[in-house]
Amino acid sequence: MVVQVLFTLLVERFVRTYAAPIYLLVDLLALIVVIYFVNRQTSSAMRIAWIVFILIAPFLGVCLYYAWGRVDFNRSERGKFKESMDKGFSHIPIDEEYSRKLAAKHPGDAKYISALNRAHFPAFEHTKMRYFPIGEEYFESLIEDVEQAERYIFIDYFIIGTGVLWNRIHEVLLAKISHGVEVRIMYDDMGSLFTVSGHFLRRLRNEGFKATVFSPAQRFVSKMYLNYRNHQKIVVIDGSIGYTGGVNLADEYVNIESRLGKWKDVGIRLEGEAVRSLTVQFLQMWDVADRSDSDYERYLATAGVEMGAEEQVVDSQLLAAETGDGSDQAGTRDGGVDANRGVDTDNGTDAREYAHDAASDSLPQEPGEAYCIPYADGPHNKSSNPALDLVSQAIGSANGYIWLTTPYLVLDHEMIAQLCLAARGGVDVRIATPGKNDHWYVRYVNNHNFRALIAAGVKIYAYTPGFIHAKVMLWDDRCVTVGTVNVDLRSFYLNYENGVFVSGDLVVADIKEDLEEIWEESRLLTDEDMKALPWWHRMFGAFLNIFAPLM
Repeated sequence: MVVQVLFTLLVERFVRTYAAPIYLLVDLLALIVVIYFVNRQTSSAMRIAWIVFILIAPFLGVCLYYAWGRVDFNRSERGKFKESMDKGFSHIPIDEEYSRKLAAKHPGDAKYISALNRAHFPAFEHTKMRYFPIGEEYFESLIEDVEQAERYIFIDYFIIGTGVLWNRIHEVLLAKISHGVEVRIMYDDMGSLFTVSGHFLRRLRNEGFKATVFSPAQRFVSKMYLNYRNHQKIVVIDGSIGYTGGVNLADEYVNIESRLGKWKDVGIRLEGEAVRSLTVQFLQMWDVADRSDSDYERYLATAGVEMGAEEQVVDSQLLAAETGDGSDQAGTRDGGVDANRGVDTDNGTDAREYAHDAASDSLPQEPGEAYCIPYADGPHNKSSNPALDLVSQAIGSANGYIWLTTPYLVLDHEMIAQLCLAARGGVDVRIATPGKNDHWYVRYVNNHNFRALIAAGVKIYAYTPGFIHAKVMLWDDRCVTVGTVNVDLRSFYLNYENGVFVSGDLVVADIKEDLEEIWEESRLLTDEDMKALPWWHRMFGAFLNIFAPLM
C-alpha cells in the first residue's frame, strides 16, 4: 500500500514537472502519424477517420491506431503469412496462355480476369455450380455432402454458434471421424467470442477434430493485431465439393432463432476443378492460424468432377435461351430448369439432352462459355486488393445494370462517386440493405450514405422482411460474385475475405431471379424518406460516418 502511494506521488510529480515536454512530444508524434496518413495508400475515409481521432485525442488516438488500425505486421507475422500464401499459390499457378484465350473469347471480362490473375487466382471451367437463396437450403445440401465424405472435411467460419444447427452438424461430423475421415475446423476468435464456450476448442480436439482458432485474442493482445479478423466461410469435402457464401454456422442463419425477422443469406456450391482454389485458400489460412505446414499434395490429389465441353455448351445455350428476353429465368423453383442443374421440373426430363443434340456439331474450342474464379483477400495483400478492385471494376464497366446486396454500406468518397457516376450514366444501380439492422449505429451511417446515392439515381431498397446478410453483386446478365465481402471498408481493408466470381453459367440466372424477388419484397427508399429524417438523425449520421471505417 505504501509503495503504491509513493509510486503514484512520484508519477504525479514527474508529470507536473515535465508536462510541457510530454505534451510537445505527444503532439509531435501525432503530427508524424498524421503526415503518414496523408501519404498512405488506403481509403480516404479511413485516413480521415484516423486523422480526426488523433487530432482530437493525440495520445489515445496513436495508441488505438497501433492496436486497431495498422494494416501491417511485424517481421515474424509478415514472414509467416508470406510463406503460407506463397506455398498455396504455387499449387494454383496461372496458365497465362489459357487466360489470354479466355480474355479474348470474353473481352468484356478481360479486366476481371487480369486483375484476379495478378492476385494469383486462376480461372476454372469444368465446375458445376449451384446457388442457394436461403441458408436453410445451403445447410441441407452441405450436410448431405458431408455425410458422403470419404477422406476429409475442411470447415472455416467466422462464427460458429452452439445450438440446434451445430448439434446436428456436430453429430454427423463425429460419425465421419469414427469412420476415419479427417475433419478440420477453424473459426475466428473474435467472431465466435460470445457464441461458443471457453472450452469449445479443447472439447473439439478431445473428440478427434483437428481444430484451431484464427488470431486468438490472448496471443495477439501484446502484438496489437486484434483488428484483423478471418471473415472467410469455406467448406471443402474430399477436394471435389466446396461451399462458400455469407452464412455462418449458427442458428440465426437458418432462421431457427432470429431477433431481426427473416434472416436472408445465400451461398454457392462448387463441384469440380475450381474447388482446388477453395482447398488452397483454406490451407493457407489454416497454416497461419495453426502454425503448421500442411501437405497440399495429400489434399489436392483428389480428382474433381470432370465437366466436358459438351456440358459447357449446354450451360451457355440454356443460359442464352432462358435469359435472352429477360422474362424467363433459369433455375426457377416453380418450374423450368431447377437449381439442381438442368432438370425440367414440368416433365421430369433432362433439358441437357435436347441442348446437347442441337449443339453437338458445333462444340467450341477451349476456353468454354462458362467459368469461375474463386478468390480471397486480406490485409496481407498490402497494395493489392482484389475484392475492392472487382467491385470497382464492375461498377465502372457495367452497361445495363449492377445489383448488389450488403448488410453494411460503409463507403469512401471514391466508391460513392463511382456509384453515382454509373447511375447518372443510365446504369440501373440497385442496392439491397437490411430493413432491420443488427448494430444500432448502422442505421445512421447507412442513411447518411443513402442521401447522396439516392439523389444521383441509385435505387436503395430496405429489405422489409428482416435482415439481409447476403453479399452478392450481379451485373449485365453475365457476371456475378457471391461470397463473404460486405460493401464496407472493413471487408475491403481489414478482414480476410473470400468469394467466387462467375461468368456465363446458369447460376447467374438463378441469382438474378432471387434478386428480383428481393426487390419485390423490399421497400424502395426515396429522397422524401431522407428529407423526412429528423435533423438530429442526419447530424448524428454525419458524425458517425466519420468514424464508421473504425467500427
